[in-house]
Amino acid sequence: MPSFLALLLLVVAIAAPSIAHADGVDPLTLSLSPEERGEGKGRTPPSSATLLAQAAVEDPFADIAKTAAAKAPRKSPLSFWIREEAAYRTTSPEDWSKIKTVGALSISQRLSEAVKFKVSGRGYYDAVFDAVDTYPKAVKDDQQKEAVLRDTFVDVSLGDFDARIGKQTVVWGEAVGLFFADVVNAKDLREFVLPDFDYIRTPQWMADLSYQIGPVRLEAVWIPVLDFNRFAKPGAEFAYALPPLPAGTEVALNDAKEPDNKTKNSDGGGRLSFLVSGWDIGLFYFYAWDRFPTYFRTVDANPATGKPRVTFDPEHTRIKQTGLTVSKSVDPVVLRAEFVYAQDRYFPVTDLATPRGVLKKDSLDALIGLSYTPSRYLDTNVQIFERVILAHEDNLVDPKYDSSVSLQLVGKLLDGKLKPEVLGITSLRRNDHMVRPRISYYPADSWRLTVGYDVFGGVETGLFGQFAGKDRAYAEVQYTY
Repeated sequence: MPSFLALLLLVVAIAAPSIAHADGVDPLTLSLSPEERGEGKGRTPPSSATLLAQAAVEDPFADIAKTAAAKAPRKSPLSFWIREEAAYRTTSPEDWSKIKTVGALSISQRLSEAVKFKVSGRGYYDAVFDAVDTYPKAVKDDQQKEAVLRDTFVDVSLGDFDARIGKQTVVWGEAVGLFFADVVNAKDLREFVLPDFDYIRTPQWMADLSYQIGPVRLEAVWIPVLDFNRFAKPGAEFAYALPPLPAGTEVALNDAKEPDNKTKNSDGGGRLSFLVSGWDIGLFYFYAWDRFPTYFRTVDANPATGKPRVTFDPEHTRIKQTGLTVSKSVDPVVLRAEFVYAQDRYFPVTDLATPRGVLKKDSLDALIGLSYTPSRYLDTNVQIFERVILAHEDNLVDPKYDSSVSLQLVGKLLDGKLKPEVLGITSLRRNDHMVRPRISYYPADSWRLTVGYDVFGGVETGLFGQFAGKDRAYAEVQYTY
């Protein structure tokens, strides 16, 4: 936390004399472009190299129709989209797994040259819980309907100083298919990582302050209102598996324990970004509560049966994350890498005799990616992922090294109206995989029609293998205004 406070004080001190400045020029940004962040902050557009790097690592299932609409001039401060989603489980027992109507509404308005605001919300109703009766009541209560406030903030731009205050998302990493250096916001993982990433990210109440000093941008983030990843309830389509236990062990799972919203429990961090010889480089530090809970456990014997009984008590713990992101465009190739060093994270063990069932370890996550555009009809992306658990011990559930690779192919046909694509990710050590082919058709700027198929396979202890029985075919129709 001291590193964050020092950076925050530095930004505020530097920003004070800048209030009287005219609008400045921002030659560098390694985060999302103003359009991708919903509303820009009045900054000069990033360089063509940065735009190419961002486009090449774009979420493979991003909403192109929405992006195009955001970039087009608007006469109205009002925008919305509505989408129908249907998914059918193709593995036994075959049945509908989603019949969802989703809608989002936003209002944005500039109050002056320096100030603007945005208010947005999203809601859905999933009729699958009316059509089938195979899900537990807890799952229905959790996933049948929802209405939430989304990006709702005020932007202030004073020369080289920018501030965004309110409910928002901050993106520091842009891996394809999985989250890597994207550590700031909590995620809604009730449908695993299958929805669009901007749908999965949970906007949080925070202050995001940044200041431009020549080619260097300083950013500080303070999050006084805590939020955590959301997971599907037991019995849901994409409920995460608990740590493995010996056969015949009885299991009890308590609700997750979350820290109180007090000033001393705030999350915070900072980021430094700059350009060196064509390389976009970002360094960050984030001190926060782990968005994933640690499954602490106690072991006893059930007095009625005499069998061993394990009780899991999920609890969020403090971790420190230090990261590096780099990218460089050498047309038609974009190179990208992300590294995150996490301290004080807990990992489960197989030994029932280990107190609380976990060990505290540091870990290093590394990603190296390459995007290549051989023609205007095809984009490709290859990534290599590696997680290393430092000071590894044999009784840990997770291996010391966990390697994965991904391949993404995106076609552009009929002047961009037809977009076939496929994303595949496989773990080399756990022998599990996920493959996602899909085709999107854009008959008009405001419409998108999509059909696709999600396939999972491999060992049950793998990230993807745990959903080996959840293959699904799906279709979506979306209208954007």
